[in-house]
Amino acid sequence: MKIHTDKFGRSMFYILLVVELLFLLLVINSKYQSVSFHNESLIKLNNNWTYKDNEGNTHTITIPSKLDVSKTKAMLISNQLPKDLPTGSILGTLSSHQSIHVYVDNELIYTCDAKDSGFIDLSPGSMWNLIHLPDHAAGKEISLDISTEKSGSIETFSDVYIGTKAALLIHIIQTRGFSLLISFIILFIGINLVLAYFSLRSFLTAHKSILYLGSFSLIVSIWMIMESDMAQFFVDNRYLISSIKYLCLNTLPIPLLLYLSVLVQYRYRKLMLRFSYIFITNAFVMLGLQLSNIANLHEGLIVLHVLIFIIFSIVCYTLCIDVFKYKNKKLYYLTLSFGFLFLFTVFELLFYYFELRTNTGTFMQLGMLVFLLILSRSGLLKTVEIIRLSENASFYKHMANWDYMTKCKNRTAYTREINGISLNHRIAIIMADVNNMKFINDTYGHLSGDEAIILCGQCLLEVFQDQNKCYRIGGDEFLIILIDEDKEEVEFKLEQFNQECKKASEAYPFDIDISIGYAFYDKDIDETIYDTIKRADKNMYDLKAGLKNMSSNNT
Repeated sequence: MKIHTDKFGRSMFYILLVVELLFLLLVINSKYQSVSFHNESLIKLNNNWTYKDNEGNTHTITIPSKLDVSKTKAMLISNQLPKDLPTGSILGTLSSHQSIHVYVDNELIYTCDAKDSGFIDLSPGSMWNLIHLPDHAAGKEISLDISTEKSGSIETFSDVYIGTKAALLIHIIQTRGFSLLISFIILFIGINLVLAYFSLRSFLTAHKSILYLGSFSLIVSIWMIMESDMAQFFVDNRYLISSIKYLCLNTLPIPLLLYLSVLVQYRYRKLMLRFSYIFITNAFVMLGLQLSNIANLHEGLIVLHVLIFIIFSIVCYTLCIDVFKYKNKKLYYLTLSFGFLFLFTVFELLFYYFELRTNTGTFMQLGMLVFLLILSRSGLLKTVEIIRLSENASFYKHMANWDYMTKCKNRTAYTREINGISLNHRIAIIMADVNNMKFINDTYGHLSGDEAIILCGQCLLEVFQDQNKCYRIGGDEFLIILIDEDKEEVEFKLEQFNQECKKASEAYPFDIDISIGYAFYDKDIDETIYDTIKRADKNMYDLKAGLKNMSSNNT
């Protein structure tokens, strides 16, 4: 049985990758001795926190926890610091759209106010608060005063950690580093797609799908970096981080829909464009509300999420109809990848609104990574195919304009280009015709006749050098166009041409004898360049007739 080696090898490679991935998952879930840099101690101070309700009653809670608060009254929770607290310890906790004030025995040691954004009421977003504890803080009471500007909200109290700054940073990297890694992978994909588009624009004039996909990847990666809770280690403005995050989130559906509008059937193209206009309008409206301090970008998330769910549902349904009902196999990978993206987006929205976990964005990030990996592979394969077809088209275009036998341009090129010659220059037209072709064909055979034509073309190219000037316009007829050359230069080159023909004849049993006539364009007697060609042709045939008469007289 014949084995198709390419397909077999590719299948075995994919199987190997799956087996290796399963092996790594097995290793991750097995018991092992840690060899990471996270050897410094990190304490979770999550138990035995207390707070007082509006009636003055004391309650004990374990964090992370959610409590009802009002706009006018912040929630104050308290606990006791360990008695063996090392000197130079750091307390770390994550706040999200919150103001936080930290006290040790009623002494304020840290403050981060969500209202410090300036004249625009910006959302503070999420950030890690790394608080230096005083040397005398061991065993004392610590209080976290956490508030929000949102009336009647349910306030979230995140994990509280105590340890060295290095231990806290390593913990943050370990918990959110995977998200940051995915962000940089998508950023790498986006940069390469955009560079590929600008590098290959000459091959991609028909559509801009790679540019739209690359733009989508770049916006997604920036959003994910801002969402990773690690951007503050690179940018120290929490309001800038939050604004970039929500602007990207409002913008990222737009290049995705533009990408789809390029690839889907014509009957769905307007639908995709209209969907993109909806998201553009929503982004402008949210910016207007933010600039006028009516609502911040964070408060518009519910509208954005509803739009994403409804429009993505319609898009997913449309793609499935096109693939399964109309059997459009070209959209198979697009439908598969968009299906993954839509599924993970739905999971993300469910977890976000039902508050099933604290870290948001993970499902959507994974969905976008799978989406981009599938489409990048498909897009790159399509690009390679386009380049291959373009190279074939260039080859056939070349063949359509060049004479394969003589390497001169052919009559098709001559017919197209002769009308484009500017008559403001000094134009000379040379006509050349191989003599005695019937004698050569009858005496030495038609192959020798072809050799005579080839040698004539080679001699013309040798003397006139530029292939763009030389045309084979008939069986044994050639035309040469010279620009801005005077009569002496033309006659000098024609003499060179005759000498080249004599040299070439030495290797053959027949003489390569060429009749030549030329004429310069004269606006006083030539209405068009074709009149010049006729005069050059007449001069050539006059010379040819003279040679025949001379041969007859000698006979």
